[in-house]
Amino acid sequence: MPYQLFQWKSPIPFPKQPPAIAQEFIWGEEVEGLIDLPIKEMLDALKVEFPKHHELPGSLMIDAELASIEVTWSWQYLRYQASSISPADEQKLRSVGDKFECTQFEPK
Repeated sequence: MPYQLFQWKSPIPFPKQPPAIAQEFIWGEEVEGLIDLPIKEMLDALKVEFPKHHELPGSLMIDAELASIEVTWSWQYLRYQASSISPADEQKLRSVGDKFECTQFEPK
């Protein structure tokens, strides 16, 4: 089953629910009111967690345990996509989100 995870920061309370926010990102839209992420710092943290990676224009490819994880972003979110993911690798992704106090949502 394909894996997908979004991370973003929103003020609390925030009127939109996570499924609606993720859908806006999937459509390529920005969500008014979200807080810009420190993208460079978050990508640097991912590179520490996953030393085997390579950068492409606009994305970071992580060589993970089960499959490559593609990381894409805007100033509002990080998006992780993989054909599958190990629990340990998922925890690493989520720990980066936790470090930067992000909302984390996995669309179903």
